[in-house]
Amino acid sequence: MRLIIALAAFATISLSGCSWLATATAPAKVASPPSDEAQVQARAFWEVLHNGQYERIDALLESHMQVVLADPNDPLTLAHTAWLHAWKFSERNRTKPQARVVEHATEARRLFDEAVLLAPDEARYRGFAAGFTMAEGGIFRNEKQLRQGQ
Repeated sequence: MRLIIALAAFATISLSGCSWLATATAPAKVASPPSDEAQVQARAFWEVLHNGQYERIDALLESHMQVVLADPNDPLTLAHTAWLHAWKFSERNRTKPQARVVEHATEARRLFDEAVLLAPDEARYRGFAAGFTMAEGGIFRNEKQLRQGQ
């Protein structure tokens, strides 16, 4: 019986150790420069932002995400997409608020976190990641997450 318990404990430790080892030795993501399509989307982002064209956000989110999916290592496009989600979230009272608007806060946080991984020295990405970590923590009343954002 002791042998069975010892083997079960060894198997549990070994399996959880393999997962940790696989994760710990995975290569880090490396930032890539914006593609030609990403640069087109960046110009569209600034045009929409400077002209306050809120009604174009959904279409721009779609086209930005297509670029992100083509190259998820482009921190600029990740950040632009996150800022679009932030804008959508920040103007949630423009129309009758829907509960799902919180998804924009969550997605903004996630995308800013990815941008920070790829461009850790970019203070804007870090600041917005922290802000949306706290926003998400506030929405879901998660004190630990609120403190992580500080």
